[in-house]
Amino acid sequence: MAEKGIILVLVVISLVSGCITSAPPEVKCEVPYIPTATGCCLDKNSNGLCDLEETTTTMQIMTSIITTIATTISTTTSTTSTTTINITTTTSIPAECVKASDCGERYFSNLTCVGSEEVIKYEYIPLCKRGKCVYKADPVRVDFCGLGRYCVQEVGCVMKNSKYINPKYIAELEITPTSYNVTFWGYKFNMGETLSWMGDVPWMVVIEVQTPEGRVMKEEMTTEVMIGDLKINRINATKDWMKIRVEDTSKYEWAYDYYPH
Repeated sequence: MAEKGIILVLVVISLVSGCITSAPPEVKCEVPYIPTATGCCLDKNSNGLCDLEETTTTMQIMTSIITTIATTISTTTSTTSTTTINITTTTSIPAECVKASDCGERYFSNLTCVGSEEVIKYEYIPLCKRGKCVYKADPVRVDFCGLGRYCVQEVGCVMKNSKYINPKYIAELEITPTSYNVTFWGYKFNMGETLSWMGDVPWMVVIEVQTPEGRVMKEEMTTEVMIGDLKINRINATKDWMKIRVEDTSKYEWAYDYYPH
């Protein structure tokens, strides 16, 4: 009986020891490592988490962010490419005129020869058509030279055996006692000293002319004077200014040279 009791006690002890779970052995890790269920892992930043787990989590977050940004860009690009903005610009060109008077005054051309004897000039009449200024040219007969005379372009009728000058070489000028402020074909004019008076009006006046080459010529004048090739006639005068008529006599031509026949 004693042996059976001993055997029973041993069986009970064996069963009790099989039901009790033994605690796992304590894991010790050297810094910067920390213990895990399977051993040790690296924890460089000492935050109690394995660096490997942190790297995996960070990569997952970055992948998620990049995916979100790429999706946003793709959606924006798709939306932009399918959006069309149509802008229509209308430019309004203002009309030059509403009525003929908006286009200025009528005027005449220089004298024109039709053949060797008829002299005409054109009258240009302003018109307003569809908001634009146009001019109607009407010929106007001025003279008919007849026997013994020729028509010279821009001059009109001249005697066949006489000289003539183109009007562009004739001018009326107003000169003053200032430094050569009026120009005519390269010549400059100045009203010089008044030598005699007729009441309050200058009578004999020194006329100064500067040639295109810069040479200055002076002559006393009452009514008419020749200075070089220039024929100068007095028209009117005051103490402050003088009006003169100037012809460049070097430009005179013979009428029969114009029509040698």
